[in-house]
Amino acid sequence: MGGAFYINTLSFIAVIAAFSIVKPRRQQIKEPIEHALSKIGDGFRYVFAYRWRLAVLLSLGAATFFGFSCTVLLPGIARQVLRGQAWTYGLLMCVLGLGAAIGAPLVTWLHKYVPEKTIIKWTCLGLGASLVLLSVSRAIWLSAVACAAIGGCYLMMGASVNTVIQARSERVMRGRMVSMYSLMWLGMFSIGGQLAGYVADAWSLTGVVTMGGIVCLALSVLLFAVPGLTGAAESALGVEPVPVNS
Repeated sequence: MGGAFYINTLSFIAVIAAFSIVKPRRQQIKEPIEHALSKIGDGFRYVFAYRWRLAVLLSLGAATFFGFSCTVLLPGIARQVLRGQAWTYGLLMCVLGLGAAIGAPLVTWLHKYVPEKTIIKWTCLGLGASLVLLSVSRAIWLSAVACAAIGGCYLMMGASVNTVIQARSERVMRGRMVSMYSLMWLGMFSIGGQLAGYVADAWSLTGVVTMGGIVCLALSVLLFAVPGLTGAAESALGVEPVPVNS
């Protein structure tokens, strides 16, 4: 098993080599940011000023917190549920990444024909269904299929949210929108993963994954049932102005 860590270490050589040939731009003089808390408040006001923006960010946060954070339980699923070894966990992680790698060009192609709001709804539904499938699966190949779908659906949902909140934002607000997106992604994953581990120890490993899938399914049903929540989540509608009080 130790050899895997050595191989992983060697893989960083390519990254270091790439950075070594990058030529940095001439340093630019940046003006100091004044009233940082006020700038942060402007970002929150911009989000709350448009209901669709708040809806898609909270949807991503919920899908991450309850759904995708369940992937931290994959080592336990590989060992306790599938009765596998280290290679089983490696396989699940591999296909999770493979699904995301397939989802990246797919969502780029879909954005040409399908509005982001539609992709967000369907990928949330797919994420929930995939988590439920993973929780009931006792076959390694079926669990691998579920993990691939989880990776693809979550990446496509996150990419669509990120695309639409930036495309419809004024330039001065795009950095703050990326911060909001990161909060719903990395922030919710960190907290949700910790909670998932605690609950899995106290209750049930597969039960946590099942509940995460059910929450994502319920969320998708809500988004389909109330289309007004994400009605304006479409890049083609153009940039929205910053509220006057911001």
